[in-house]
Amino acid sequence: LFYALASTIQRESEQHEKVNYARMFRKLDVHGRGRLDRNELRHQIVRLLPSSPARFATDALFDACDTDGTGFVERAEFATYARGLAFGVAARHAERQREVQKP
Repeated sequence: LFYALASTIQRESEQHEKVNYARMFRKLDVHGRGRLDRNELRHQIVRLLPSSPARFATDALFDACDTDGTGFVERAEFATYARGLAFGVAARHAERQREVQKP
């Protein structure tokens, strides 16, 4: 779900650079409050993606991002989650590359 969202936002951007998590958050935070509640995040994901994800998927994303349990995803929480996810994907990719190169 997160990658579909990132890909959609990246395609909408005029600049084709690395995904900018602050820009992603601003795209979701249409009211400019610096935080998203569960319904706001779901509404924006449904608005941005070509097909509507299941509610459990958007709830899981929200819960993963809301690390302090306030019921809101703040900009810093979103960026921390996104960076961690990107790091995990890069690590898995590197591991697969090592497996392929083994004699």
